[in-house]
Amino acid sequence: MILLRAMLCVLVYAFLLSMTQACCAEDENSLTHGDVQRDGMEHWSAGGAAFAAGVAARQDAAKARPYFAQAADHWERLWREGVRTPALARNRARAYYLAGNLPQALVAIHQGLALAPADRHMQREWATLQAEVLNSCDPRLRSTCHSVPLGTLRRWCSPWEIWGAVTALWWIGCLAGTRYAMIRRWRWLGMTVGSVTASILLALMWWWEQQQWILEESRHPRLILAQPTLLYTGNAPEYPPRWPVPLPAGVEGRCVGHRGNWLHILLADGTRGWVPATHVLWVDPSRWTQG
Repeated sequence: MILLRAMLCVLVYAFLLSMTQACCAEDENSLTHGDVQRDGMEHWSAGGAAFAAGVAARQDAAKARPYFAQAADHWERLWREGVRTPALARNRARAYYLAGNLPQALVAIHQGLALAPADRHMQREWATLQAEVLNSCDPRLRSTCHSVPLGTLRRWCSPWEIWGAVTALWWIGCLAGTRYAMIRRWRWLGMTVGSVTASILLALMWWWEQQQWILEESRHPRLILAQPTLLYTGNAPEYPPRWPVPLPAGVEGRCVGHRGNWLHILLADGTRGWVPATHVLWVDPSRWTQG
C-alpha cells in the first residue's frame, strides 16, 4: 500500500511538471507573438489587408491574383525576418496558391510541416496542393509525381502525444507491477511486461524515425520543381530526357548530388535524373548552401 501511494505521488508530480512545461511553451509562444507586434506588424497587417482585397475580388481571378501575391510577399518577408509559426506558414501557402504560384505554396506548406508535422490543417492543405500537381501531370508519370513521404509517427502524432502515450504506458506498467507484487496474480505480471515493453518500443520507434528524418533531410535536401522541367539522364541538355514530356511544376524530390549548375535528384518512386539548378526551389535553402 505504501508503494502504491508513492507511485501515485510520482504520477501527480509528473503531471504538475508537464503542466509547468506547457505553461513555459505558452510563454514562448507569447514572446513570439510579441515579436510579431513589435517588428512585423506592418507586414502582417498589410498581408491581411491584401488577402482580404483578393477575397473581395475573387470573382475576377486576373484582378484577385495580384492582391494574393502582395499578401504572400508581405508574409514571406515576415517569415524571413525570423517569425516562423505554423499559422504563418499556412497563410503564406494559401496566398501563394491563390496567386497561382503552386511551387511556392508547396515550399511554404513544407516549411510549416517542418515546424509541426502532425498539424492536421497543414496536412489537408498539403494533400490539396499535391492533388493539383497530380492533376497537371501526364498520366504516365503519376507515380513519379507523387510526394515524398512525411514519415509515419511524425505525420500522425505530435511529440507531446507520443511522449504522453509513452509515459502513460510506462506508468500503467509500473502500477500493474505494484499490483502484482501485492497479490501475485500472473495477469498483472503480463500487463506489466506488455505495458513497459510497448512504452519502450514506441519511444524507440519515434526516436529512430526522427533520427532517420533528420539524417535524410541533411544529406538529401528536399526540393520542389519551380516550373515544368524535363528530367535528363545526364547533367547537360545534350543528354536524352528520361521521358519525352516534362515533369510539372510542384513535383517534389530530393537532391542526391550536383555537378556544376545541374542537380541530381531522386523522385518519390525512386527515379533519378538531372535538372537545371535554376528550375528548383529549396524547402530549406540553408541546408543546400551548407551542402
